[in-house]
Amino acid sequence: MTTTGVKTAYSKKTIPKKEAQDRVLGYISEGYKVEEALSKVQRSVEAYRKWRETDPEFRRAVDEIRAAREQEKKTGRPPLPPFDVFCRDFLKEPLFVHQERMIDVLEGKPPRQMLDALRYDPTPLKYEPVNYHDLPAGRVIINCPPGFAKTRTITINWITYQIHKNPNVKIVVICKDLGLATDILSAVKFRLTSDLYRDMHLRFAPVGGWRDPDNSWSQTKIRVQGKDDGSHSPTLQALGIGGRIYGTRSDIIIMDDAITLANVNEYVKQQKWLVQEVESRLDGGGLLCLLGTRVASIDLYKTIRELEDWEGNKVFTYFSQPALLSEGDGKIENWVSLWPEWFTAERLSRARRNDEAHWALVFQQQDVAENAAFPSRAVEASINTIRFPGPLTIGVPGHREQGMNGLYVVGGLDPATVGNTAMVIAGLDRDTGKRYILDGINRPNMHAQHLIAELQRLTSLYHIQEWVIERNAAQRFITQIPEIEDWLRGRGVKITPHNTNVEKYDSDFGIQAMAQLFLTCGEPPENRPNAIWKKTPDKAMIELPTPRQNAWVSALVNQLITWEPTGMTRSEKTDLVMALWFCEIAFKRVINRGKNKVTHEQSPFTTQGRKALRGVINLRDIREAKQNAKARLMDTRS
Repeated sequence: MTTTGVKTAYSKKTIPKKEAQDRVLGYISEGYKVEEALSKVQRSVEAYRKWRETDPEFRRAVDEIRAAREQEKKTGRPPLPPFDVFCRDFLKEPLFVHQERMIDVLEGKPPRQMLDALRYDPTPLKYEPVNYHDLPAGRVIINCPPGFAKTRTITINWITYQIHKNPNVKIVVICKDLGLATDILSAVKFRLTSDLYRDMHLRFAPVGGWRDPDNSWSQTKIRVQGKDDGSHSPTLQALGIGGRIYGTRSDIIIMDDAITLANVNEYVKQQKWLVQEVESRLDGGGLLCLLGTRVASIDLYKTIRELEDWEGNKVFTYFSQPALLSEGDGKIENWVSLWPEWFTAERLSRARRNDEAHWALVFQQQDVAENAAFPSRAVEASINTIRFPGPLTIGVPGHREQGMNGLYVVGGLDPATVGNTAMVIAGLDRDTGKRYILDGINRPNMHAQHLIAELQRLTSLYHIQEWVIERNAAQRFITQIPEIEDWLRGRGVKITPHNTNVEKYDSDFGIQAMAQLFLTCGEPPENRPNAIWKKTPDKAMIELPTPRQNAWVSALVNQLITWEPTGMTRSEKTDLVMALWFCEIAFKRVINRGKNKVTHEQSPFTTQGRKALRGVINLRDIREAKQNAKARLMDTRS
């Protein structure tokens, strides 16, 4: 064929570029020379060179194929196909597009077929593998709804693939407990040894199979045959969260569904362990992946994705996929599911039920439902991250300038004979109207004597001036115990029983009204709905202490964010929100006290100078100051 003929043939380009590139990669992997592969897709060598210059993904794929063929020459084993082909042809588990997206993110690539409903926030930071250039590296968080095969895809099949790719790899799997982690390790062992995967073993396994001839495999770790790096570290080990990692270095660490309702409030401890113990094994490189389903609005997934380096760059790439991509016209049959082959629209509708907060968090991987009464960003903006629960102290950074002076301190108590007893202690600055949340308690099955002891302790510590106590049915006894009433009244503390009606419509409206307080604490950045709100402390009308190492603060934040009006499921706790509302009831009364009242006689003959000399003495403030002094004296004597 003449040069002119070649140009004429190539000029037709009947095969689209993307398809031509894929075919070229396939031909090269089968052993064809580049020129031969190009001729089959009607492309020239110049086109191939341009692809390599302008398309980094194509260039990387060609380089990987060449590296694999070089490895084949050295080891005598054929190169591994791409992961999707490996799953389809050898594991007999074809990948669906939502699974392929997760693998893309793990391997440092943008997820394919991106949609508006998906969230992908890549970090600009670059990580290098610890030992091997062909292993993935990075810091990744992947949130996916339950039942969408994230564990099977990544923690079992992808790990199996990585062991085939390089027997010297060192991988750690971390789950909520050791039992679940060993189940995953057993699934990987099954794929490496079972006759069900005989074709895979014959093609890719070392002579004699993967099992170590020393028979050193156990329930918690394996060391495969073919490992020749001189290290005694296990190829794959299983841990429960908080466990000890064996070996000095790791290449890949995957935390799979390690966050549960039982440990969700321990995110400060978990993050510290993750950064100090786990990440140190990666020596600054390698891959760390947090894989799981959201279980609370504030959890490790939420806090760790906000982690920044000293230059302000996000450390972790974040990727989440909701179960429901679109509601279409609203009819269930027109819903668009993330995995329509398995999770049909009808199945999703059954999972949704009437619990919008649970649906938004667990299945849609949102921080909170979009129509929540308390926007999560506003609640987070109300948190003073450098103030811990306790009395306010003058001169301490992050505390009120006047300390406790001038605060009207109220305790809200929502007792429960069955369930959680909640207390919230808050102070009102009557000059500015700002509320300071000082302390709290959230305990299950609290006995009466313990309740009395805590009530007395908090009253003495904060010099509480008023207690607002729920007084419905079984809780009525709280305000009728002489020991409580006499002790409080003897210290000048006002007791205000609160009767919430049976349907609780008064609490619905009252609690929703508190949302306005939190909305003053921050403002959303323009065109960035998922970004952290800019805090506005000068305008804030309420302030929460840090939730670090304070489970009740974390619980209060979660309850606020997931709070819904009447009709919430019984599993959703609202005790602390109710206790906070009781404090607000007292604050509203104090703020409204004296409004629109005439304090001086109005006379047209009074000069402006005489009006300027007028003043008002608040006898109630004087009385409260005397009562506080009396309470302090009694505490000192006791």
